[in-house]
Amino acid sequence: MSDESTKNMQYHDFVKHTRDKLNKTGHGFCMAKWYHVSMHLHVGKNHSCYHPTPHKMNLDEIAQNPAALHNTKHKKLQRKMMLEGERPPECQYCWAIEDLKGDNISDRHLRSSEPWAYKKIEETKNLPWDADVNPSYLELNFGNECQLKCSYCAPMASSSWFNETAKFGNWPLENRVNVGQYDIQSYLPEGTMYKREEGNPYIEAFWKWFPDVYPDLYTLRFTGGEPLLSSNVFKVIDYIKEHPKPDLQFDINSNMMIPKRNLEKFCLSVKELLDEKKIERVKIYTSTDTWGPQAEWIRNGLNLETYEANIDYMMNTIPNPRFGFMITFCLLAIPQFDKLLDKILELRRKYNDRAAGDHYYEQRVNFDTPYTVEPPHLTARIADDWFIEKLESHLAYMHSLVDDDDCNKFSTLEYMKFKRVVEWVKTNRYEGEELAVNRRDFARFVDEHDRRRGTDWHAAFPELKDFYLMCKNS
Repeated sequence: MSDESTKNMQYHDFVKHTRDKLNKTGHGFCMAKWYHVSMHLHVGKNHSCYHPTPHKMNLDEIAQNPAALHNTKHKKLQRKMMLEGERPPECQYCWAIEDLKGDNISDRHLRSSEPWAYKKIEETKNLPWDADVNPSYLELNFGNECQLKCSYCAPMASSSWFNETAKFGNWPLENRVNVGQYDIQSYLPEGTMYKREEGNPYIEAFWKWFPDVYPDLYTLRFTGGEPLLSSNVFKVIDYIKEHPKPDLQFDINSNMMIPKRNLEKFCLSVKELLDEKKIERVKIYTSTDTWGPQAEWIRNGLNLETYEANIDYMMNTIPNPRFGFMITFCLLAIPQFDKLLDKILELRRKYNDRAAGDHYYEQRVNFDTPYTVEPPHLTARIADDWFIEKLESHLAYMHSLVDDDDCNKFSTLEYMKFKRVVEWVKTNRYEGEELAVNRRDFARFVDEHDRRRGTDWHAAFPELKDFYLMCKNS
């Protein structure tokens, strides 16, 4: 297939083409395992992509071979399985989608279709399984400093969560997985979490390694914690100023609740990089799962008025950025998810119209809907039939607004991705005691959240009164 004919394909058809190309090597083969890495340097762990549980990077191994920051022994064994046609168990997120009835596409197919991955399929399938490679997509997390306490987050990713748990102790939950989500005991021994960026040996190793991999990067992305509270993020920006990379995709995840001075410093710095053609483009990712009071309850510390004002400042200060909602699709996203769909369309109408000339992107406001796997008590797997009806209603509403020729509507691919979430929920609801335990934990979590944080779940979610009582009495 020529490059020209590939360009002319509808994107969702191209993803299926990529799926077929991957499957010729094996039904577990995925480019992310080679060229995508998310590094959580404050705990010395990484994973590729973000679905598998992060695994430890060995400091002794890194001292002998800095490339082991990415090419860990663990990861190489997963690559070996993929090259031999196997499906690594740690990638169950994708296998669950691929095993559903129908013609479903998983993140394995989607990620391997992206420019940083697709062109490397042929060369990668012929590499030795233990070969060191440089990542094309590098995501960095320097620390857990964050002002928000999102319900399904954890102390590893939020200093506010960590400090709250240190003050009040563990959450009074029954399922050990749910308790472990918010537990801080595993981070207390020396060397398991570096609370400060200074003196962190993983960050020191990163700065020795980064100049070697920087020329091969397609995408450089920051996450956290809240990355705009990190001094090392701005240190990387300064590095780019001194070492321009005009083809670099520069991305950042932000809760968009940062202090104004941090936001302005970031936006003006990135504007300078773009104006001087030192990077190619910028995309900002942020997280919310619904809209209105329910969104603010789920993501404790979120103020939607400030949040939307900061989005507007960023979209109007950075030259032609792209913006993406990372929707962590949990149970509590379902009741009023249509409000978020409406907000996305509103923002598309607002910002797509401002794109101009050669900088126009086919879509400036994107969103993704990955389903929540953990903690179990907040997943849609505890849903009753009312939630399923709501999901199907939202899916039908979205379908009514699909138009691939109008960037202010939804695309077929976005609809297909949400449809797979709905099918996953319907197929994977808990049963029996597993259902009862996690529903009880849901009610306990709601009560403890309101007690610790002074929130009012019942005012935010009045339509779920009967569901809460059912969970309370499970």
